[in-house]
Amino acid sequence: MTHVHHGSASPPLREPAGHGGHEPMSMVGMVSDMRNRFLVAAILSVPILLWSAIGRQVLHFSVPAPFGLRDDVFQLILSLPVISYSGWIFFDGAFRALRARTLDMMVLVAVAIAAGWLYSVAVTLRGGGDVFYVASTVLCAFVLLGHWVEMRARGGANESVRALLDLAPSRAVVVRNGEEMEVPTAAVVVGAMVVIRPGARSRWMPSSQKAPARWTSRWSRARASRLKRGQAPK
Repeated sequence: MTHVHHGSASPPLREPAGHGGHEPMSMVGMVSDMRNRFLVAAILSVPILLWSAIGRQVLHFSVPAPFGLRDDVFQLILSLPVISYSGWIFFDGAFRALRARTLDMMVLVAVAIAAGWLYSVAVTLRGGGDVFYVASTVLCAFVLLGHWVEMRARGGANESVRALLDLAPSRAVVVRNGEEMEVPTAAVVVGAMVVIRPGARSRWMPSSQKAPARWTSRWSRARASRLKRGQAPK
């Protein structure tokens, strides 16, 4: 027998909301979406890096930009999918945070990406110069990688919790007015006395293992003592 110290029933797990406040999606969908955003940013960051000043001066990359374009114009074209697709969740999240008058990591990342990219666009439109497209796209890729790894870990934890909840029995034996009665687990309230017999499972146990015999030995001895004295068990 054991006392119930928690709520009457465990709340069901909710599906997480989508990125940036969009329609809710499953954790698997969120992990897949974050992976796709990261891959787009990572793949496009490679040619942006090669045709940047770092690629020309540090890596000694000498292949000219295709179609006779300037290097900065070519980087601008390659960065558009990264900003509009991969990094959109940061801008959308930053907008919602500012609307709620809060400052969070979304605002920080969005400002960093937007500052470098908008400055570079202005320089490109004015005829060229030092641009920072590679900084914006690489930053976006690294932050997305961190989010992807975090969501994969959260998804594994959620699945473990779901598996534990699935092991919970649908009914429980409680003691009311000195008598044992079987009720749905949702009807068990705080302070109720729950009888757990040897070999049984309970959702209030710390794990899905079977209840040890010592959980009910004291209750059984007390009942036997009262029965010998002709008293009703309590």
